[in-house]
Amino acid sequence: MLTPQILSPRFQYAKIAAQSVLVELGNPEPPIDLHPYFKKRGWIVSYEDMGDVDGMTVKVLRPGGVRFVAYISTGDTSVYGGEIIRRRQRFTLGHELGHILMHGKYLLDSEQIPFALPSHVAANMEVEAHWFSSMVLMPNYVFRGITDLLPEQLADRCGVNLTPARKRLRNLSPSIRESLIQSARLDRWPKYDDEDYERCEYIRDRRLDTWDSFEQAFSRSKMVYICPSCSLIHTERIIFGRLCIECHTPIVKVSGI
Repeated sequence: MLTPQILSPRFQYAKIAAQSVLVELGNPEPPIDLHPYFKKRGWIVSYEDMGDVDGMTVKVLRPGGVRFVAYISTGDTSVYGGEIIRRRQRFTLGHELGHILMHGKYLLDSEQIPFALPSHVAANMEVEAHWFSSMVLMPNYVFRGITDLLPEQLADRCGVNLTPARKRLRNLSPSIRESLIQSARLDRWPKYDDEDYERCEYIRDRRLDTWDSFEQAFSRSKMVYICPSCSLIHTERIIFGRLCIECHTPIVKVSGI
């Protein structure tokens, strides 16, 4: 068995591998289905009861080459809800695909990784497979509006659970994050002192100017909501019900971005 010399996780390598898969699939909209990629290569995805194991991949040696079989756990629906299981299965399938594309030449079985390799190499390979799955299921091109910076919204849109969504956002490119924040519309935000606010007779008088920054908006308000349709920011001072005051789309509460 070959021993890979992976001294640290190769995040760029995982990103490039994920991008190649997405390009082949036509850069699909989320939630992204990886089954067509497996089918095109003649690889098998099998859903079975695997106990505490989320997934594993076996490489079958054949005279004409190799064939990969990814086993994905059916999960315990008595402990986890069906939607949580389906989202975990989606992320696990991405993880196993990462092992196939980046580590398939090394091992016959992805479950051998913890036992057949130096611990630091095995750990780095696991990080790479996780990063690959994050990049292939939540690629950069899905980040289009400020609500995509909310883990709950990103998880729902991409069909993954909250933990991978939060990790993806923690490692999101600063340029993407800044671009999305700048897309927030603050044109209905008033710039005033509390005393001035009390003197305002009409709502339109309270919308005097655009706030200088998103950070300032957060610092001046106890509650912040975002419209996922028009990106208009709402606060407790201009919110009426739970619909956007401009386009009437249900707004989303923000606890932090």
